[in-house]
Amino acid sequence: MGKIIDVHCHLEFMKHPDKVIKEAKTKMDAIVTSCAAIKHRELTLSFVKKNPGFVFATLGLSPSEVPNLTMGEINDYVEFIRLNKKNIVGIGEVGLDYHWIKNKEQQKETKFVFEIFIGLANELHLPIVIHSRNAMADVFKSLENARTDVVLHCFSGSPADLKEAIERKYWISLATIVCKSHTRQRLIGRIPLENLLLETDSPWLDPFSSDLVNRPWNISFTADLIASRLGMLTEEVLLQTTKNAIKVFNMGQAIRKDI
Repeated sequence: MGKIIDVHCHLEFMKHPDKVIKEAKTKMDAIVTSCAAIKHRELTLSFVKKNPGFVFATLGLSPSEVPNLTMGEINDYVEFIRLNKKNIVGIGEVGLDYHWIKNKEQQKETKFVFEIFIGLANELHLPIVIHSRNAMADVFKSLENARTDVVLHCFSGSPADLKEAIERKYWISLATIVCKSHTRQRLIGRIPLENLLLETDSPWLDPFSSDLVNRPWNISFTADLIASRLGMLTEEVLLQTTKNAIKVFNMGQAIRKDI
């Protein structure tokens, strides 16, 4: 299959995650699992501790979680992340979501919390992984304060959004949903390979069904699609996106084998 890293999945939502990890080790070089809820922080870190050099993690907070939390809980979580800096490779996913959050006051609240996490990423010198849905203009505005690498997780913006992101030198992460989304497929030729990352967002966004059966190694299907669109070999796409993943998440010294 070639060199392969899924930069964004959610092991905590998979059935039998240990079995998924075991199979992934036969097919992949690394997985980055992304914690988006405070209640999953310990479980997320346990995957890293049990699988050093293969499972990496980011800690963040989905915008849809914010309205259900107090600022005290959020501040405690921020401190938890500080204390676990050595166990993570990024901050995220964090961001804005105006698809699910339509109340203007709640949107303001999530923006305030988002900016706390931007500051945390700057403080810890870690990349920040962005969730943005129907909110790209406000996301871009808040990210003017970012002083670290920015990963646009599951990118779904417009061609104009993509152009701005590339000009800002952000990383564009394409999820496996691109395999069945013609809108996203039209963006492929516009993304420089040097800016591209591959993710599944598994168990969601399976390339062939709407069931929660997506798995980290399915990014190979995205690589096949990109290679066919660009007239390249799949191996070339995987090699470059793997190099990109190692660079942005600073995995070079920690990854379990020489890739």
